[in-house]
Amino acid sequence: MSRGRLLLFFALLSLFIFTIHFAINHFLASSLLQNQILEIHIFLFAISIATIYTTFTVKGKLPNYVGFSYLATVFIKMGISIVFLYPMISSKNHNMAKEYILHFFAIFFLYLLSEVVFVSKILKSE
Repeated sequence: MSRGRLLLFFALLSLFIFTIHFAINHFLASSLLQNQILEIHIFLFAISIATIYTTFTVKGKLPNYVGFSYLATVFIKMGISIVFLYPMISSKNHNMAKEYILHFFAIFFLYLLSEVVFVSKILKSE
C-alpha cells in the first residue's frame, strides 16, 4: 500500500474513532467538554502520523532498524503524552482530571493499536 493511501486510511480511521468517542461522550453525559475531546484527538492524531511517517522514512533509509525506530518513537510518544497531560495531572479538580486522563489513555491505546496495524502493513510491504 502506498504511503499516501495508508495515511489517508489512517486519517479516516482516526475520524471514525473521534466520532464514536464524541457520540459515546454525548450519550453518557460525561463532564468532559467537547473541545477537550477534540484536543485529545488532535494531539494523538498528530503524534501518530509523525510515528507512521518516521517509520516510512526509516524503512526507506535503514530498513533493518524499522522495529527499533518504531519502539523509540513509541517511548518518545509516551513522554510527550505525559508532558501534554501534566497540566491536568497537577490540576486541583481531581474528579475532572481523573476523567480526562481516563479518556486520554483509552483513546491513546486505540491509536496505538491502529498504529501497530499500520506499521505491520508497512513492514510487510516491499
